[in-house]
Amino acid sequence: MKKILKNIFSYIILFTFIIGGKVFASSLFTVYSDAEDGTIEGWRVDDNDPRGAYISNIYDSQKGSRVIALKGHGFDNSYILKRKDGNYWYNTNQFILQWSMKTTSYVRIFVYVLTYQGYKYLYYDSTKIDSLESKDYLHHRLPENLYDGRWHIFTRNLRDDLKDYEPNNDILSVEWFVVRGDAYIDDVKLMSDTQYRVPEEPEDGSYTIINRKNVFLKWRDRALQESGYLVYRDNKLIAKLPPNSTSFVDKNTDFDKNYIYEIYAINAKGKSKPLIIQVQVPKNLIPKAPSDLRASLGYRSVTLRWRDNSDNETMFEIYRNGEYLTEVPANTTSYKDEWLEANKIYRYEIYALNSDGRSSPAVITVKTNKEVYTPTAPSNLTAVVQGDEIKLTWKDNSRIETMYKIIRNGELLASLPADVTTFTDISIQPNTVYTYEVIASNSVGDSSAAKVSIRTSYSGVRENQVYENVYEDGEDATTNKWVIYDRSGGANIENIYDFGRKNRVIKLIGEGYKAGFWLKKSNGSLWNDREYHKISWKGKFDSSFLIYVYVKTTKGEVYLQYIPVDRDIIIGGKYNFALGSFAKDGHWHTFERDIKADLRKLPDFNGELISIEGFLVRGHGFIDDVKTLK
Repeated sequence: MKKILKNIFSYIILFTFIIGGKVFASSLFTVYSDAEDGTIEGWRVDDNDPRGAYISNIYDSQKGSRVIALKGHGFDNSYILKRKDGNYWYNTNQFILQWSMKTTSYVRIFVYVLTYQGYKYLYYDSTKIDSLESKDYLHHRLPENLYDGRWHIFTRNLRDDLKDYEPNNDILSVEWFVVRGDAYIDDVKLMSDTQYRVPEEPEDGSYTIINRKNVFLKWRDRALQESGYLVYRDNKLIAKLPPNSTSFVDKNTDFDKNYIYEIYAINAKGKSKPLIIQVQVPKNLIPKAPSDLRASLGYRSVTLRWRDNSDNETMFEIYRNGEYLTEVPANTTSYKDEWLEANKIYRYEIYALNSDGRSSPAVITVKTNKEVYTPTAPSNLTAVVQGDEIKLTWKDNSRIETMYKIIRNGELLASLPADVTTFTDISIQPNTVYTYEVIASNSVGDSSAAKVSIRTSYSGVRENQVYENVYEDGEDATTNKWVIYDRSGGANIENIYDFGRKNRVIKLIGEGYKAGFWLKKSNGSLWNDREYHKISWKGKFDSSFLIYVYVKTTKGEVYLQYIPVDRDIIIGGKYNFALGSFAKDGHWHTFERDIKADLRKLPDFNGELISIEGFLVRGHGFIDDVKTLK
């Protein structure tokens, strides 16, 4: 009886296909809606209560194609897809249903099928338990993530879904497709039971070399019902890929190698014929890294030696403590780094380079020897009276000093950083003989002194004339000119009496660099000091600190940065002016900086000073007598 019924039905179907509407069909699949014709033919609103539901054909940028948009009052409305002429599908040969869908709200899909036991609705949503609503409504669950607003492809074997409930029943034909709820739909099609035969093999294979040696494989996916792809390299399985895959990157490859890749589409029946792609990975043209890096220590120097493993480098680059140091020609195997700081750790990296790139580095860390010599004494010391000042100049004959001491009439007047060759004494009296001594100093000891004596004139110094603006001397017993701009590490400010200096000073309290302090005016405004271009302050610190002088220039705002090291240094792209390592020895020192001169030292800066605006400190210590000078 089943055979007679199926034969009669086949004649009805054949007649319908001859006189019916137009669908895109092949022996493998039939497309009922892909929206690419720009119409909504085949679709209509099935349940328009409440009214207002509508169907449109739009372009979806996420999917990159035209799609069908179903809009209404959510689950209250439904939409049906038949043939474009309004007839049933009458599909008796293809029972794998596939569609693409995007939605953010609850949606239920119905598929109307004719079976040996009459018409049935197979329906699908995200309800967690497959259930039988009635003997004619058979439910199956879809993934919970179908409401995430992204496109998903759903594939159902309608025969299997029917047999889950009615094992002895079978489908005669698939009739139509219904959506209840708001959604975007595309690529609704029925396919033959291709999972019962091996999938079509991929084709149009190609490859590209990326990242110099990785192989990027591409192909065209011809299979309709594959469960995945297998990628073999030289007869060894290297990857299992999901269905619809069209590419793979093999990162486990070597230079100057030939590989044969085989790509198979697979399903439960087996695997397709292979797509074969032959690949040649080019030679590595980047130089090989140097090796066996060694270091030998000399007096304030490090000699580096290494093995040259490359035959195609054009140079070697050498970095010290993360900063570019120098480059040396190809085939070089040694370099001497001189005039380093004593008793300091240095990290060296050496790279081989050519036009194709840079090798990995050879790395070594060394610590220089402690200082063993005192500096060479300065020479050619001269003193000149310039109005209310005496300017000292001398020749720096040493490369190992960490500071200069300025002695006036037997008492220490100032401590200056290494490499300084001038000093201006602004605290002089008329008709007075001053004897100056300039001494180079380091951790081992002091050089002999360069000496000079000079007498000021009777009238050349005007005692009552002031050539400075004092912004902080502590004598008002307040801290109202200071602002804590970074309170990390328990920052605080106090005005205390210093028994060593015999006057009041500012105490800055905090945990190292974490605390930040800003000296402004008592009303909280910036200095706007356009009169003077020098700044002077006294400080006592027993640990590292940072001093910033905030200025405005014709090129914009600039923060000049000063740290307790012996020579100017660029750290992290920032130019740091040296105050001398002695600046953190726990004693009071006087510092004076010519802001115009410091601006000229900045790399790639060609602006002019407009005004000095403020003085900032990061660190724990004491400050006094902050002022600008002529």
